[in-house]
Amino acid sequence: MILVLGLILPLTACDQLGSQSPEEHIQNAIEYRDQDKLNAAVIELKNALQQSPDNAKARLLLGKVYVESGQGRAAEKELRRAISLGVDEGEIALELAKAMLIQGRYQDVLDALQPSRQSDPARHAEALIVKGDAGQALGKIELACADYQQASKLDADNLSADLGLVRCDVLQDRIDQARARVKRLLQQHPKHAQSWIMLGRIEAAAQQNKAALDAFDKALELSPNQPGALLGRAQIELIENQLDAAEADIEALRKLAPTSVQANHLLGFLRFRQGRFNDAALAYQDALRANPDFDPAILWLGLTNYAQHNYEQAIQRFSRFLQKYPDSVRVKVLLALSQAQAGGDDAAVQTLRELQGVDIEDPKVLAAIGQAALSAGDSATGRHYFEQAVARAPDKAAFRMALASVLLESGDARQAIEELDVASQLDKKDSRADVALIRTLIAKRQLDQALPAIDRLQEKLPESAIPEVLRGLVFLLQKKSDTALQAFTAAVKKDPDSIGGHHGLAVLAIQKRDFAAAKKHYQAILDAHPGNLRTELALSGLARRSDDRAGALSWLERAAEDNPESAIAAGLYARELLAQGKTRKALQAIQKALETNPEHVGLLYMRGASLLAEGEHRAAADTYQELIAAHPKFMLARLQLARARRQLNDIDGAREALTEALELSPHHVGAKVTLLLLEAQAKNFSRALKLVHEIEQQHPKSPVGQLLEAQVRVLQDKLPQAIDTLLSAAKAHPESRAVMRMLASLQWATGKREASVTILAAWLKTHPGDLQMARALGDRYLAMGRNKAAGEIYEKVIQDHPRDALVLNNLALARWLDDPEQAMKLAREANRLQPKNPALQDTLGWMLVEDGQVEQGLPLLESAKERLGDSLTVQYHYAAALARAGRQSAAREELKDLLAKDKSFPEKNAAQALLEKL
Repeated sequence: MILVLGLILPLTACDQLGSQSPEEHIQNAIEYRDQDKLNAAVIELKNALQQSPDNAKARLLLGKVYVESGQGRAAEKELRRAISLGVDEGEIALELAKAMLIQGRYQDVLDALQPSRQSDPARHAEALIVKGDAGQALGKIELACADYQQASKLDADNLSADLGLVRCDVLQDRIDQARARVKRLLQQHPKHAQSWIMLGRIEAAAQQNKAALDAFDKALELSPNQPGALLGRAQIELIENQLDAAEADIEALRKLAPTSVQANHLLGFLRFRQGRFNDAALAYQDALRANPDFDPAILWLGLTNYAQHNYEQAIQRFSRFLQKYPDSVRVKVLLALSQAQAGGDDAAVQTLRELQGVDIEDPKVLAAIGQAALSAGDSATGRHYFEQAVARAPDKAAFRMALASVLLESGDARQAIEELDVASQLDKKDSRADVALIRTLIAKRQLDQALPAIDRLQEKLPESAIPEVLRGLVFLLQKKSDTALQAFTAAVKKDPDSIGGHHGLAVLAIQKRDFAAAKKHYQAILDAHPGNLRTELALSGLARRSDDRAGALSWLERAAEDNPESAIAAGLYARELLAQGKTRKALQAIQKALETNPEHVGLLYMRGASLLAEGEHRAAADTYQELIAAHPKFMLARLQLARARRQLNDIDGAREALTEALELSPHHVGAKVTLLLLEAQAKNFSRALKLVHEIEQQHPKSPVGQLLEAQVRVLQDKLPQAIDTLLSAAKAHPESRAVMRMLASLQWATGKREASVTILAAWLKTHPGDLQMARALGDRYLAMGRNKAAGEIYEKVIQDHPRDALVLNNLALARWLDDPEQAMKLAREANRLQPKNPALQDTLGWMLVEDGQVEQGLPLLESAKERLGDSLTVQYHYAAALARAGRQSAAREELKDLLAKDKSFPEKNAAQALLEKL
């Protein structure tokens, strides 16, 4: 029974809703329209049309309501549909003209509208007013004013004609006359909302914002749904930075007219002010969908694209705007800036050349041109325009600061410091020039001059921690740790949340290797400034210093999450993931970051690197190819493209990419090295050696050429020649770590084990902190059976790097025979640090088996064997463990498979004996 009611009730409700006829819906709409409830009227008319789609009366009325609510495109659509349904076009020509007027199609209005065809004087007057409005918008002021005059004579009661004449006064700079005229209208018609709106616009034009808001408020009090009043009030609220109030009015306006050009344009401007550039772009696009030729939206969408770093799109918008307004200096400057940022330096310079003959008085524009020139790489032009800006506004500190920046880039530090010094004295309240001066002096290591400048800054900012932070930095650079400590401590005392103060104290703590104290200061910053990027990156570096790679990665991940807009944070996080072999996660992190910064060069470069590491070589090549297409001078992308093509066995393609890279940078050693190794691997040894000699000529005092020659000789399978080359390099460059390391490796590979360890041991005597060389020496001692010597090396490494799992593992192997219990503890700790490392699993697993803990060791050995199937030693350990676990058949199969490979390995005799025993 309940189910039946549930089915009946909805049907009954629908019957009641559908009981009204189209004519009744239309009558309801007329009543709502008379009450100024336009949205309700639209709903009623749509209900009517749902029942009767070809109802011409409903179409016509809906078109008129859309006109009144400011929805020009929707209005035109309905009016033309009404004409197709039989409504006389002449009867609604005026409404069509109004619809086109709303859309900003002013010339279409003039072409289509013929007021004289309106037989009724009142309609004739209204048509003249619409024609006048279109003429005004096109700058035909005199003709428009004549239309308003004629309309006023035809219909003295039409206040719109009088308001048109008011606009004529405004456009002809007769503001007082316009204000007086509209106030006379309001004396006669105090409840005429449109007159109040006009008064608001006049006051806004006169920059009397409070009076303008009062007028718009009055209009909305009389007629709450007046689009013009909401629009005008929202514009003033935006000017006055009343963003919440502006948002409310814009939303009210968009409810009345969702497709309104002006409403969406204002929404875009609001979102731009709020820094929500993606939302701003969407709003401007909505405005342009309603009117593709609405110039303000074209311009502001360009500005939004520029703010989003979407420079190619910004170029399109600014270029389109300049087609109509070719003399707009400011937009030309924006176009040049966009072209420069997009890498089109030549195009930017060409745009700036168009401004050379233009007499520009505005110093702000001159400064903007200077910035555009700098972005295009034309520092001479940039300096010229900044000097012009300073000449026209010598008392503006900001221009002097900008000029100082140019001077610094050009190497004229002395004049730059003079400009900053003047700028710091021009504005006694603004401390930016003082800070820039101090930072410049610090950067130029003019530390003694920086201290008096800091004293002057402290006079401007007596309560601020900034002067103490800068003073501490100077003392830090002077290596006066005690006075630096006093300054940074004073900064934190003045401001317990001082980022600079705590950073300075953390640096001092790190110098003393007091990492716990450094971490405490960094944490204090994050407590006061959650998500501070610099601090989270510093904590990552601190973890890395402590050999806590998991902690280093964790802080980078947090930095990327807390700063989703930061390409730097995302790039560093992805780079660390790659370094730790977490390639898939690195790729995911980069893809997420690209959603926010889709055209960021660094992120795209890292995406290619992640794809390469993941083995997706084709996708990597495509990524670098796209990057090169967008940035043809990005040489490093060509190097990576070569690497990707090499992985695809496209040798010719890799050679082509490297050749193009060298055309961009003929002396780039990295490109030459990659190319010569490519040629060597392709057995083009003569080409490879030719490139080696070129590098030797470029860097005669470096061992790099001899190192590369040795590598080529190795690829030629000429190891003795390679060793001779390295011995010669070692004599000439005894401090070259790369030479010593490669020489030791080749000596070991050719069976000269004692010579190899002698080289490494000698190096470590003079370089005791070299972790990699120490590891290499320990590994060689271990391989030679000199466990005690190996253990001593590993123990020294562990003192400074207690979380190095590989060293712990090898120390366990070195201690296994003498101290099995200690060795087992070390192996367990190594596995705890890297639980999925198969080499470490093999060590611990075999120790457990040897210790009689077969059931505990077997799973570890099985896992190690699955991941290191090519290691015959690991396979033997697994087979032996199976045998000791009583799984004879499985052990026998493993041993047969192992010995069938007929390869040498240390445990081969033991494996043969075990198989015979089984």
